[in-house]
Amino acid sequence: ALALCGAIFLAAGLARYGLADRSHRPQPLSITFADQIRLQGYELADPVLAPGDTLSLRLYWLALATPEQDNKVFLHLIPPDGSGFVAQADGYPNLGYRPMSGWEPGELVMDEQMLILPADLAPGRYRLLVGLYREDTAQNLIARGEAEILPGDRVVLADIEVRAAEAR
Repeated sequence: ALALCGAIFLAAGLARYGLADRSHRPQPLSITFADQIRLQGYELADPVLAPGDTLSLRLYWLALATPEQDNKVFLHLIPPDGSGFVAQADGYPNLGYRPMSGWEPGELVMDEQMLILPADLAPGRYRLLVGLYREDTAQNLIARGEAEILPGDRVVLADIEVRAAEAR
């Protein structure tokens, strides 16, 4: 009975957030931040967007230890040459409803993040970066793992294509 309740809860949650019809699976990843949190994978709703669209991203975090503080997640969208960034978003996991300081070792936390693209963003290819930082010091947590990690402990997640609105 407990398994059936869990399956119903999961299906309702997927339908509620419009994720039940996704035809792709999470991209596996293994990036550890400050030896406390591991990014296990991610799902990108759509890698092809138009200026002004909202990029939707689901991150899967694994608590290796209970984090010492509530870190923020950052998303950066940068040109392929890495010259500055064209969009950014910062926020606590799950809009602050699941503070990291309450995560238990071994707990897997699903986190929804969004990044609004500028309405005047030029069409082209961009790179999506993610990382964690301490809000009190604005210091990024040290990232280690199997993905490309740029200076400043910024992890390259995916390439994003921005097309003119009528070209989608």
